[in-house]
Amino acid sequence: MTFAGKNVILMWGPRALECRNDRLSLLRRNDAVLVSLKYRHRVLDLICTEQRRSISVAIGRFRQRPNHRIEIACLELVRVGCQCKEISDAIETDARLEERLIYGSYPEVVTTNDREQKILYLKEIVNSYLYKDILELDGIRNSDKIVKLLQLLVFQIGKEISHTELGRQLSMSKNTVDRYLDLLEKSFVVFKLRGFSRNLRKEISKNPRYYFYDTGIRNALINNFNLLSMRDDIGMLWENYIIVERLKKQEYQKIPANNYFWRTYDRKEIDFVEESEGKLCGYEIKWSDKRHKPPRQWLETYKDSEYHVITKANYLEFIQ
Repeated sequence: MTFAGKNVILMWGPRALECRNDRLSLLRRNDAVLVSLKYRHRVLDLICTEQRRSISVAIGRFRQRPNHRIEIACLELVRVGCQCKEISDAIETDARLEERLIYGSYPEVVTTNDREQKILYLKEIVNSYLYKDILELDGIRNSDKIVKLLQLLVFQIGKEISHTELGRQLSMSKNTVDRYLDLLEKSFVVFKLRGFSRNLRKEISKNPRYYFYDTGIRNALINNFNLLSMRDDIGMLWENYIIVERLKKQEYQKIPANNYFWRTYDRKEIDFVEESEGKLCGYEIKWSDKRHKPPRQWLETYKDSEYHVITKANYLEFIQ
C-alpha cells in the first residue's frame, strides 16, 4: 500500500501491535506507518526503541467507510538517530488542537483533563491578574474600563484598531487608551502587529492589529468556552493561535524577524508578514483547506517574496 507516494504498513490497534516484530522488520528508510491516533505513542515508542530510527510526522484523516472517519498518524521513517520527544510533542499538539484553541496553553490548563478546572483556572487568572495585579501595578482604579477595552479587542482580532475609535466607544480619551494598551502589552496580555509598507500609496500602515498571548484568556474575557463546532469566531481564534505560536517559535529558535500584516485600501490583505535575514514571506492563515491565490499587488510589488497559506494540514511545520 502507498500513502503520499511512500510504502506504508498499517498498524491500527492492539492486534497489529501483537505482530509488530514482523511488521517493523519490513520497514526501510522513507517507509511510513499508519496508525490510529489512539495508539500512536505505543507505536512511536516501539519504532524508536526497536529500530533506532528518527521519525517525521504528518497528521491526516483516513476514511474507512461513508460518514465515518478515523484519525491517523503517518509516521515516516527518515534516518538512524532518534528524535522521539519532538515527534511526540508534534502529535500531541495536533491531537489537542481544539483544546488549545479553546483553553489556551497555560501549563496548568494543558496538564489537567478536567474541563471545569481549566475554566476555573482561566477565570482566576483574569480576576486576579487582570483585575488586581496589573491595575494596582499602574495605579488604575477603573477596572471596568480596561476589561471592556480587552473585550472590544476580543472581537476585533485580525482587524485594524483605531485608538481614537476605542476611546469613543469607551468614553475615554485617546491618551488613556494608549496608556492602557501599553500597559497590557508590557504585562504580556496582548501584542500588536503593524502594517507592512514600502511606501506604496495603496498600503495601509497607520493602525495596528492586536492579538492575545493566550487564546484561553481571550475566551475567558467573554466567558465563551464552547466547542469549535458551536462557535462563530473560529477564524479569529485560529489566526490568533497561529501567529502567537509562530512568535514563540521565533523566540525559542532565535529566528531574527520583524513581523507585520499587509493590507491595501482596496481590501487586499495578508494576515502575517515575516521579514527575516533579507527574506520576505507572506502567510495567509485559514481554518478551511480551500485554495487561496496570493494578492496580485503583493506579487507585483514584492517580486522576490514568498507566499504561503497556513491551514490545519500544514500548520505544525510553521509553529514547531
